[in-house]
Amino acid sequence: MIQVSQLSAQLQDLRSHGVRGVLSTGSWQLDNHVKLKQGYPWFIGGQPHSGKTEVAMELLLKWSKLYGWKHYCYFGEGGDVHEIVADLCAKFMGKSYVAGGHNSMTEGERVYAEQFISEHFYFADPDKDFSYESFIKNVEQAEKKLCLKFDTTLIDPFNDLDYDLQKYPNITYWLKDVLKAVRVNSKKNKRVDIIVVHVADVPAVKHPETGMMYHPPALPSQWEGGKIWWRRAFVMLLVYKNFNGHTELYIQKAKPKSVKMYPDDRQLICTWQWEWKENRYYENAGGERNAILADKMKPYAPKSEQPEEEPPF
Repeated sequence: MIQVSQLSAQLQDLRSHGVRGVLSTGSWQLDNHVKLKQGYPWFIGGQPHSGKTEVAMELLLKWSKLYGWKHYCYFGEGGDVHEIVADLCAKFMGKSYVAGGHNSMTEGERVYAEQFISEHFYFADPDKDFSYESFIKNVEQAEKKLCLKFDTTLIDPFNDLDYDLQKYPNITYWLKDVLKAVRVNSKKNKRVDIIVVHVADVPAVKHPETGMMYHPPALPSQWEGGKIWWRRAFVMLLVYKNFNGHTELYIQKAKPKSVKMYPDDRQLICTWQWEWKENRYYENAGGERNAILADKMKPYAPKSEQPEEEPPF
């Protein structure tokens, strides 16, 4: 039992300083809607080939650049680990990892990128089968071996994980338990654990202008496994590739309340543009086109904190 009298120091600190530990996502657009808080997981969903892994990689890289965070990652669909490392290096430098091209990184840039990735990224064997419990055990073993604590973990895709079919007759029963375990582990270890998941089949509809059939963005109740994601998740980020090839990010849920930057529960959209030559996303940041992984990010100031204009007299 916890009584209010036991919380006097925490309450006084909250009254004096507000909620501590709320951090920038590293994206100007996302910061308008949601922030980070260590101890609370993120859930990234989307259709196949929508850019879920690309978005997750850019967020992890940005958090390493901003905060020096270290990540333990399972990329089940990203190819061999050396290919994933090369992809991360290319994103980090904004140049091709393969030598000989017009936009290839220099040898010095390659070494610098590899050193950065080596310092901040650690990988689970993508060829091994994991349950959620065995993955967490793998994380703990890595921390003990390396004498460090990870700031995030990544499971991409979550659908790869095994579960006991005798104990759980269908995926909904499993998700009810495992998503609570994700929440408990994130809070216990003060991590921002990221779960990447496919959405369920979204029926195609006819576009009102072109007449072409297309799949609209999934509702939060249409993630694979159903509404349990909507009930159990904290930050739900839907990745959707629109007709123009741009990536739309829908904030479908934001908890706890301290990370929510908007007043109601409407879905909000950020639009990122993919620059294939640089293997990076760009966003419109207050009228400027900025790379998500740019070294300098345009600062976000809520309307209440924006300076008032000087009077014209």
